[in-house]
Amino acid sequence: MLGTVGVVRLITYPHPTALGLIGPAPNFLVEDVEALSARCREHVERGSDFDSSDLTPTDMPTGFNGVGQVDHQAWRRRPDSPVIAVTYNYVRTDWTPGPRLQCQVTIDEAYALTELSQALLLRSFLDTRIRHLVEGTHEADDPAFDPSFHFFGYSPHERGPSGCRVIHVLMMSQAGDSFQIASGEQGGPACQPDGRLPTRPQPPA
Repeated sequence: MLGTVGVVRLITYPHPTALGLIGPAPNFLVEDVEALSARCREHVERGSDFDSSDLTPTDMPTGFNGVGQVDHQAWRRRPDSPVIAVTYNYVRTDWTPGPRLQCQVTIDEAYALTELSQALLLRSFLDTRIRHLVEGTHEADDPAFDPSFHFFGYSPHERGPSGCRVIHVLMMSQAGDSFQIASGEQGGPACQPDGRLPTRPQPPA
């Protein structure tokens, strides 16, 4: 099982203390993102209802694009938190007929992420990914590369409730003005018996 981890492209990111930053760590951001991401992961992988117990319904995040999406619902863990979970079904038929489960955790654009916040959020996601890889239930699946963004992902070995591959992806801009962890069933070739979406070129090791 440890051999699985051995093939993962590990990316190092400075520990928050190495950034030379002072002030209290924004722990509530990490707590809210981890809690809501776990609910998204279970919702999409198992096809179960999204666990909205103890959450507060809220408006859609600023700049949310709902093209091809239906049944939107948005939630916060606390009314004053900038962290929002959005659940919806994706229904575009040019890829795969029928709805596919989607769930994303985002930080409202009005909230600017500091370098410390970025480091903590990225470290949290990578720790979660490594844990699932070590358990042998998931594999690394980095979907894209853009020098202005962090892109990291992982996928369960088992397919989602619609028979499509599932992926969990962190997308965070280097500038700290955009953050999202998306969990969703992929479409197109990823819904075929042995198919998956084409892998985009990765940067040189």
